Amino acid sequence: MPKIPAISLSRYAANLRGIPGGNWSALALEEAERKINQIIGAINGPETAASAKASASQGAAAAAQGSGITQLTGDVLAGPGSGAQPATLPPSGVTAGSYTNTNLTVDAKGLVTAAANGSAGVGTVTSVGLTMPAEFSVAGSPVTGSGTLAVTKANESANTVYAGPSSGSAAAPTFRSMAPADLPVATTSALGAVKPDGTTITIASGEISAVSGASGIDQLTGDVTAGPGSGSQAASVVKVNGAAVPASAKVVGTNSSNQIVSASSADIQSAIGAGVYDAYGAAATAQSNAETYASDASNLSSGTVATARLPADNTVRTLGITIDGGGNVPSTGIKGYMTIPWNGTITGWTCIADQAGTCTVDIWDIAGSGAPPTAPNIPTSANKISASAPVALAGPEQSAAGGASAISTWTMALAQWDTLAFNLSAVGTCTRITVQLQVRLS
Repeated sequence: MPKIPAISLSRYAANLRGIPGGNWSALALEEAERKINQIIGAINGPETAASAKASASQGAAAAAQGSGITQLTGDVLAGPGSGAQPATLPPSGVTAGSYTNTNLTVDAKGLVTAAANGSAGVGTVTSVGLTMPAEFSVAGSPVTGSGTLAVTKANESANTVYAGPSSGSAAAPTFRSMAPADLPVATTSALGAVKPDGTTITIASGEISAVSGASGIDQLTGDVTAGPGSGSQAASVVKVNGAAVPASAKVVGTNSSNQIVSASSADIQSAIGAGVYDAYGAAATAQSNAETYASDASNLSSGTVATARLPADNTVRTLGITIDGGGNVPSTGIKGYMTIPWNGTITGWTCIADQAGTCTVDIWDIAGSGAPPTAPNIPTSANKISASAPVALAGPEQSAAGGASAISTWTMALAQWDTLAFNLSAVGTCTRITVQLQVRLS
């Protein structure tokens, strides 16, 4: 029976060991070789086991002599040999080192195949400066290395404008004083500059010093002089149409010739009646610049006099009621009504009792529906105008009064034909109480 030859996997294991991560595979091959040769030895018989082992050793020796990967060439170089072999890149032909302004040649695989020093740029700049027109200022110029060129507006003299030349040919604009030609000329339909002729109107130091002519207004001097006339006329009075009006005149009027003249006290009294008037015909609140005339009712033939024109003490009215308990303390509730025939404003109240005691009286007010014979409206508690500050004897006391501060929370305005109600809300000891409201007409 022919003998089965032993196998050798060692050369393949050696090749695997040169590959990263191949050691585990190499060990697996070596273990497989050992087990397979054990099976072959068992088949061939005991006498051939030693020869199988020797055959395996010979295979390993052959692998160690160079079988497997012998050499890598091209982009990567390795070998020849067996086992782990270091790999290197093939020489590119480029000398290792540093290059200036480098010129490079790169192949399709990204490998540098040629390198050489290049030439520097031609020409140099050592300084950069900036110039601007005179109306600008430049800072940071020149720049010789690194820096910033800054431009700002230059300071200019007062009362100058940025404009072209004041006359002549066109030129670049500059800052200069305004010239007459810069202003448009005024017309009857457009605003503009006006030039005095030096004859009718004379100007000195920027002011009109004289106005002259053959007729009409000749010259304004002193107070005021107005024509007709000619020449320069200084005056201390106002002259209109040739009539002199004294400076002390408070009221002026026109005469039958339509001339303005001063008005006498008799003229004023005849025209508007007696009273106190200021220089404008309005009622005077003080005696300065006013004249007083005796009252004469015959001069008031029609019309009305405003309440504000009457003396203050002639415009105050008092209204109220007396609450009488007939010798006993009166019961609480509404004690009387009153209709108001004029407009007015409540300014205060008074309360007087027959003896010291206490009481509170609320005031109600409702708008009227018209003059008699129209029936008046009747107020209720919803129409209270005395707020939380009623007429009161807080005492015990027999009399009390309230002014502006006491009624500051009231609704004080009364209209013509309003109806008032007096409601006694509390009382103690007193048997007769008189309540009065002070009202200023309006």
